[in-house]
Amino acid sequence: MSNNQRYVIAKFVEDPRRMEPRNIGVMLWSAGKVVSRFVAPEDVRFISDKAMYNRWVEFWEKQAKKSELRGKGGASVSRRSPQFIDALIQTQKDNFRLYDGGYFPEQLRASEREEAVDFLFDELISTEDASQDEHDALPLKDACFDLFEQAGATGRPEFRQNFKTAAAVQDIWQEFRFDYAWANGSPESVFQRVNLSGQQSVFAATLMFEWIEKSSTIGVQKLNRDRVFSLVNTHDVKTSDNIIVKRLEMLDKFSVRIDVSDSLNAVQEISRATVSLA
Repeated sequence: MSNNQRYVIAKFVEDPRRMEPRNIGVMLWSAGKVVSRFVAPEDVRFISDKAMYNRWVEFWEKQAKKSELRGKGGASVSRRSPQFIDALIQTQKDNFRLYDGGYFPEQLRASEREEAVDFLFDELISTEDASQDEHDALPLKDACFDLFEQAGATGRPEFRQNFKTAAAVQDIWQEFRFDYAWANGSPESVFQRVNLSGQQSVFAATLMFEWIEKSSTIGVQKLNRDRVFSLVNTHDVKTSDNIIVKRLEMLDKFSVRIDVSDSLNAVQEISRATVSLA
């Protein structure tokens, strides 16, 4: 794949300890130029300090126009280099973060950059009301716990809720909090509820799953995909809908999907996942 167009996803993390980011913008690097698009201030309902939000957007856009930035170790990185994106990521701080989104899948002409960043924005950014996502997630939370009970997991000391752990990629550590885990010291399996109707829920979970897949260490051991589980409910969504299909494909790439609407199979999957490794 060509390396002449990379992009980052700008995120707001209300509580850095919980690592529950909300996407707020995208910045696309292509052949020495950076184009960006951010959510309008009036649409970021989950950020109360709009002045701070505006300052960060203005700061990142100003950094993106510089001819060079300081990278790791203080070395100068030219905007002509694909590594300019890595230097741009280094400017993140506190609640405002930048994450490497990877490579844009198609070759771009100069006239296509704005269209490309609009495409990424439409694919990755949602201005849905957060309260609606939280409301939709309540039945899923109740259904998941009931399934863990049926599997006989909740009475065991290895069963954890709101499990916090950390994973490293190239010596960069990130802290994550999973809804559930099966852990005897180190996590042996981790589970995350994912609301398929909420774009932010899907992307936040996928981000965690992808980081874990790339990591050399989580806790004190490696977690493979077959020990990472997404908990979804397909009952209230149209699984033939193209958006839902794409969201399921994203989850399936980095996790084993457990559908709580099929309770018998879900209990069996949870039972297998909560058997301690030898």
